[in-house]
Amino acid sequence: FFNSSISILQSTLISKTQYLARIIQTWSNATPRLQHQEMEDFLRYKEIEARSKAQKAQ
Repeated sequence: FFNSSISILQSTLISKTQYLARIIQTWSNATPRLQHQEMEDFLRYKEIEARSKAQKAQ
């Protein structure tokens, strides 16, 4: 049982690592303009998230 749980965990970790590697590879092969737009979108999302947390804290 223990060994099978470890192998399931390892295969899940490997598949998630491969998925993340694919995302990074796709992003790094993208044009600089697309990378810039994605970064702006991410920063906008984080700003909205921070504002909502601040409002909930009040």
